Amino acid sequence: MDSKIEEFQNRIEQLNSAANNMALNDPKKALSLSEEALELSTRIKFDYGIATSYLIMGYAYRSLSRYSECMEVMLKAFDIFDKIGDQDGIMRSLNMLGASYFYFGRYEQALEYFNKSLRIAISTNLETLQSSILNNIGEINRELQKYEEALEYYYKALMISEKTGYKENSGIILMNIGHIFNSLNRDEEALDYYNRSLDISKELGDKVTEGETLNRIGEIQEKMDRDELALAYYYQSMNILEECENKFYQIEVLINLGEFYIKRGEYNKGVDFLHRSIDIAGEISDNRKIYSIHLSLANYFSSRGDYPSALHHYTKYHEIEKQVTNENLGEKLKMITVEYKVDQIEKESEIYRLKNIELKRVNDKLEEKAQLLAIANERLKDEVSKRKELQKHLEEVNKKLEVLSSVDELTGIPNRRNFNYTLKKEWNRCMREEVPLSIMVIDVDFFKCFNDNYGHIHGDRCLRKVARTLRNTLKRASDFIGRYGGEEFCIVLPNADHQGSLILAEHLRRKVESLKIIHEDSSISSYITISLGVATILPSKESNYHDLLNAADKELYKSKNNGRNMVSGIEL
Repeated sequence: MDSKIEEFQNRIEQLNSAANNMALNDPKKALSLSEEALELSTRIKFDYGIATSYLIMGYAYRSLSRYSECMEVMLKAFDIFDKIGDQDGIMRSLNMLGASYFYFGRYEQALEYFNKSLRIAISTNLETLQSSILNNIGEINRELQKYEEALEYYYKALMISEKTGYKENSGIILMNIGHIFNSLNRDEEALDYYNRSLDISKELGDKVTEGETLNRIGEIQEKMDRDELALAYYYQSMNILEECENKFYQIEVLINLGEFYIKRGEYNKGVDFLHRSIDIAGEISDNRKIYSIHLSLANYFSSRGDYPSALHHYTKYHEIEKQVTNENLGEKLKMITVEYKVDQIEKESEIYRLKNIELKRVNDKLEEKAQLLAIANERLKDEVSKRKELQKHLEEVNKKLEVLSSVDELTGIPNRRNFNYTLKKEWNRCMREEVPLSIMVIDVDFFKCFNDNYGHIHGDRCLRKVARTLRNTLKRASDFIGRYGGEEFCIVLPNADHQGSLILAEHLRRKVESLKIIHEDSSISSYITISLGVATILPSKESNYHDLLNAADKELYKSKNNGRNMVSGIEL
């Protein structure tokens, strides 16, 4: 081999290796290095170097949440790896194509690519990649809340990792299993898996996984009301993530610290942490985090009566939310464009061997993609128009801010005044759109006895846990929960039919019961339970929301009179 060529190839390998190591912590720098490697590889026509550069560029794009660009370079990497017969490269590019679809919520397509990659990994007996792919399939199931299926894939992946001694992957899988048990409120099991993940990450010197796991353990400790332990884990996590300069996970810890101090009355300290999280999110251009933090700050300042500060953060929230929405639409538009190009390439390569009927099917598919592209463009224009309209109404937002952002100080969820405003607003909207509206009225059973027996401090903790569980169980962005007073909560469910609302009510009842909060003075259970009344109506000018609320309240008393810890409902 020519010594100059060998020198170039060594330089390309060094650049790609360095880029691969910093793809998560410093993706912009990783992208710059892999682009330099790509330029050198192209100059000497080094196919393996070109494909590897595209692969690592994809890793960097993923860290920057630029998923359509990730998909585009991964397709290029796959084509070259396929041409030179590099099975490892083929699997890695297929795996990342699956990840690109996963981040867009296109789970069916993601699963298709993961399964393709898995088949190759099994046929070539590459067990370390099998473990990674099985973990990714587990992630899809976890995202879809299919927890049993997710655990099945995680355990298979963990078994392979432990068998091969691939501890890097074992630590990540153990952490993912911890997330499952955390979601199921099985806190002790979650802690066990998080601690096992923590031990491995410390052994390997994997500071990123160690920092993320410590933060998760802190969340569990806080949920279990172990405040001192929670705080210790948060600060330990922060120190490690600052040490390894991982800003992505630093944001999560800073948010947790901010909310921790605010909930416990140390308001200035909490706000300072949230401002720090905004600064770091700005450094890595994580606009999704920035606008959610501004919304939290707007709600906080509103609850404190500082309406100028609340308006400032609410305005920032809407400005950045508009930018994020436009970015999301742009990414989706790019995704459709990439898929359209792929279809064109596939058409050109297959055209000579397709039968007439198959050719017609491909052409029809291309036309459909073109129509989707046009629709996406129109939606983007509509969204820009809507955002301009929103800007005109910011003065109205200022007037309504006190109502929209009123938060119950004890539970952290909206209070009764906010509930009344939301119910009226959703009633009018559902009447315009001619869709049903459902309401739930929820009462904690025998709560006065609980307070008398355990004291108000434990009573307050109980209400916070119940409120948090009810809020976290609601999945739709339009679903609204508020504290109506005392131990009573109300939920507004726009565009929800009666049967679906009853199913959700039963799910909420079981969730609260599964918390297993001891209640020795309850005459129906050893634990805290709730009774629910559900009412559904198709809003019209002949009816009003007071009737709906009264009907749900009557159904609640029916549940209480029939023995409590149950759901009663009526469709008006």
